[in-house]
Amino acid sequence: MHKKELIVCGTIFLIFLSSCAVSYTYRQAPEGGYVVQRGQELFPEFTINEARQYPKDLVLAKERFQRRRGFVENWYKEYEPDALTNSGIAMLKAFLYLPTAPFVAIATIFFPSREPTEQELDESRRRHSEAKREIEDYIVQDCKKENN
Repeated sequence: MHKKELIVCGTIFLIFLSSCAVSYTYRQAPEGGYVVQRGQELFPEFTINEARQYPKDLVLAKERFQRRRGFVENWYKEYEPDALTNSGIAMLKAFLYLPTAPFVAIATIFFPSREPTEQELDESRRRHSEAKREIEDYIVQDCKKENN
């Protein structure tokens, strides 16, 4: 009996781990060409060229993805972390958050969050636009290397 329970728990654990695996797929972009997709999100930065056009060739799309994967993933983790959130990890975080939920609810009553000032919003917009320029510059450099 104990062995069956262990097998069931192990199977559930393996199913959970498989849902945490990162899986990218290539699909046809609405504008034509190939784009990288993860879950329901499209990530054009993996495959576009400097003119923001998708490659028509799947082999070229795969080459660009392999070259850019590390930089683009790190960029998303730093500047847009919600875009790469894994559904399995999100479920685990939600489950771990449950014991603290009553304390958070009480804390929000006694310590309400404040609205960001206009200066803070401007600074955030400036940082985000600089980050966008950073990834666009990287794509231009990568395309120059590709053409050489």
